[in-house]
Amino acid sequence: MKKIILFITIMIVVCSCEQKINIDSGLFLSFTNREVNKIMANYGDLYDYSGDKSNIKLSNLSLFVLTFPVDYSQSFSVTPYIRTEYFNLKANPDPIIESNIDHYFETQIKSKMSMMTKVALLEIDYRTEPLREFKIVSTVPVLGKNAGESLNEFFNIKNVGPEGIVISALNKNVIIEKSGVNIPKTIHELVAQNIMVPSLILIKYNAPNVLTSPVTTSFIIEMKVGDKTLSFQTTPTTLY
Repeated sequence: MKKIILFITIMIVVCSCEQKINIDSGLFLSFTNREVNKIMANYGDLYDYSGDKSNIKLSNLSLFVLTFPVDYSQSFSVTPYIRTEYFNLKANPDPIIESNIDHYFETQIKSKMSMMTKVALLEIDYRTEPLREFKIVSTVPVLGKNAGESLNEFFNIKNVGPEGIVISALNKNVIIEKSGVNIPKTIHELVAQNIMVPSLILIKYNAPNVLTSPVTTSFIIEMKVGDKTLSFQTTPTTLY
């Protein structure tokens, strides 16, 4: 009975959604492609960006970067994913990418799901523009680097969106590593894979704390997406 109620609830959500829905053996994938014209960044992760970020322990430093069709920097207090205007900004779907993602979930993910979770609705918010460059810099000297010098070596990739999926810009396939871990470990590896820009990139500081005193700085994320150069500067924070 619970599974029937859950199925009916998902069908109501699906039918009220304008996005394309792929339904295959209990997995409901709602696809949306969006252009990338703006990026945004903040401290923490996508689901925990609230609270005081004016002081951050260096070992706890993480930032998430979101790619958007428009600029939401003036309304960041509202999670962009729940804004109606954002959902209405869609690019043309890519049937090949959507088919490859659907196949990936069917063959790689569904077999690992328990019977209780095999009825699921996943929103796949993807991009179809290649990621050419990604760099994080500081506005002041820090970690032995001058202001404006790359800090990429100090950060690892913690997650990417949608749903940890990395799409090849060469053949539009979902990249599946032999190790079973799809997400590249470093920023260099992420860019070197020649991928479509993710909708979300979550990076985390992954080096010893070498600060001898607190440093107040902002970070600038610089990305080249296709032939577009995009950047975003975070609010200041004091690292300790």
